[in-house]
Amino acid sequence: MAKIENWPPASYWHKCCSELIAMVRTLGAPTWFMTFSCNDLNWRDMINALLIADGRNTNEAESLSFPDRLALVQKHPVDVSRQFTIRVNALMRFLKSNPDVLGGPVVDFWYRIEFQNRGSPHLHMLVWCHNVPDFSTREGVEVIERVVSCSLIDNNSYIAEISRGCANTQTH
Repeated sequence: MAKIENWPPASYWHKCCSELIAMVRTLGAPTWFMTFSCNDLNWRDMINALLIADGRNTNEAESLSFPDRLALVQKHPVDVSRQFTIRVNALMRFLKSNPDVLGGPVVDFWYRIEFQNRGSPHLHMLVWCHNVPDFSTREGVEVIERVVSCSLIDNNSYIAEISRGCANTQTH
């Protein structure tokens, strides 16, 4: 039974923790720590998929109120988890196939998906990259400045919608 996730929970997470410790001992400190939240109430494709799962027309998506979207998400937790997994897999393919995104090629990664109080998935991830300079050096700081963003796009007229999208999806 120890191979079944969460049965018993302690043995499953003990194994995961042991694997993570082995990764740190083998690969050293991870290069990046990241978190990703499922924006299930605002992702249009997610809402459309949930409407289809509910046997409803996707034309309703734009007019759904917040409580209606929340009820839809809570009614279909498996579909929400599956849609989130599809996005996580797409993210990992992107990161692995674009070595410059994180300052160097991805060597390995470890992540854990948790579920927030209302049931939405949330991912915590460690990523090890090859040939990324030490962050205490000038070169390392340049990588951080290129990879990490702590600001929103300037709110001028032609990119106002992008700015609102960034504020909505990048604020944690």
